[in-house]
Amino acid sequence: MNSLSPLAGVHILVTQPEEKNQAFIGKIEAHGGTAFTYPAICVKPTRNMEPLDHALQELPHYDWLIFTSSNGVRFFAQRLEQLGIKWKTEVEGPKIAVVGPQTKAAVEQRGWKVSLAPRKEYRQEGLFQILSSQAQVGERLLFPRSQLARPWLIEELAGAGFQVTDVIAYETVPAPGDITEVIRLLETGQLHIVTFTSPSSVHHVVHALRSSTREADRLLEQVSLACIGPVTAAAVEQAGLTAELVAEESTLDGLIAAMSKYQRNS
Repeated sequence: MNSLSPLAGVHILVTQPEEKNQAFIGKIEAHGGTAFTYPAICVKPTRNMEPLDHALQELPHYDWLIFTSSNGVRFFAQRLEQLGIKWKTEVEGPKIAVVGPQTKAAVEQRGWKVSLAPRKEYRQEGLFQILSSQAQVGERLLFPRSQLARPWLIEELAGAGFQVTDVIAYETVPAPGDITEVIRLLETGQLHIVTFTSPSSVHHVVHALRSSTREADRLLEQVSLACIGPVTAAAVEQAGLTAELVAEESTLDGLIAAMSKYQRNS
């Protein structure tokens, strides 16, 4: 990699869950950057399986299945397998609607067919726009999600006349990692950009830093905070910090593009 690479010489902190960060690290390195990792959150099966299990037993009676994260797909499929439920998406209901390319890829890797996905706005608002225009009022929608997922989509769909069943498929919790190395990197000026790909990663990184050092806000003001989309950027602003970089397309490629553009203009 040469000095003309868009992220050459840029040190970037990745805060995604450990099981998801390899793809992002690979993209950073392919663009010349150096990645450091602090997995702020991890995901695990929900402690109360009963609502999810009931919904899965009723699966053929739903019209639409909604996924807003690849983790939602993963834990939904995992529980289907554990219960021994065989489901052929192309011959049995429901149809599948997803929020963006990464979630779509997770669905298709299972051999399932995606019927609906936003073309540009890869967040709940974009999914609502296209889903509410193509689904029929009164249809039954199943939304397996994290306990931390925004309720916005559920409220809007219910308000528009759809029958929405939301069930917790997995839980997002703070990862057990040590923030000490991140503080050292910040104090010695070895980080240039801290990336966030979800509001929960913002909450847990900021909480871990502020719980460990009184200089947390000053240290974060010395680096650029980069967010995958406006919802994550709003979490940064709510924490009293500034999101300098927000991806125009809410994907990892969009975040890489935003950081590359920022470096070119710096």
